[in-house]
Amino acid sequence: MRVVFAFGAFLVFLIGADLLGFPSHTATLFAWTVEKPITAAFLGTFYWTACVLAGLSFRQASWSAARVGVLGVFAFVLVTLVVSLIHRAALQFTSDEPVARIVSFAWIGVYALDPLLILAAWIAQRHASGSDAVRRSRLPGSFRAVLVAQAAVMMGLGAALLVRADTVGGLWPWAIKGLDAQAIAAWLIGLGLVVGHAAWENAWERISVVLWSAVVLATLQLLVIARFHTALSATPAAFMYVTAVVSLAAVGLYGIAAARRTS
Repeated sequence: MRVVFAFGAFLVFLIGADLLGFPSHTATLFAWTVEKPITAAFLGTFYWTACVLAGLSFRQASWSAARVGVLGVFAFVLVTLVVSLIHRAALQFTSDEPVARIVSFAWIGVYALDPLLILAAWIAQRHASGSDAVRRSRLPGSFRAVLVAQAAVMMGLGAALLVRADTVGGLWPWAIKGLDAQAIAAWLIGLGLVVGHAAWENAWERISVVLWSAVVLATLQLLVIARFHTALSATPAAFMYVTAVVSLAAVGLYGIAAARRTS
């Protein structure tokens, strides 16, 4: 499982660097041409957050403190593989740009291999000796309720974007459609499962990797908002987007402080 965490952290760091560093050059440097730079940067923030999540999970001493992100990441890679195959015509397998061609083939290869690696490592971990430590510091009921609510919203929105991207995409803070919308949907579903799993674990010492990752994601998202604020539509969707990012930061910061107090 540590090998999977390390391998995953390396890959998502590279993808995030590509999308965050060159959001306007996806036609030449990415697996498909992302329509808007803000969409590319938005996706990049999730990849770098996944790098933090995997890196922190790698460093945990116990499985109960490391597993909280695994189910969500597994769902994300599966959904991304499916939507990539559905939209395979959009991938740049025949591009005149060599980097885009290489990234496209690597994209399909990685997303076909990664679910198998995660599943194999999960099965091996499930058969390992030992048992979970007793929960020392349970989460307050109100905090768990917030986590459940956030998970439900993210998974619901992600599922809606996945199934009806062309319709629901019009309610997004900026225009999205097709593979762009469904790539965002994959991350929302994955993140929703991670947050929901954190509520299920119900112990501060088991969810620290999620709390720190939430702060990282919110910080990166705020930087994207500052950089691409002119791309946001003046609609309630934009207000809800900013509110969601702020609430994610608040949950992470409160959780980190509360976990330190209880420990």
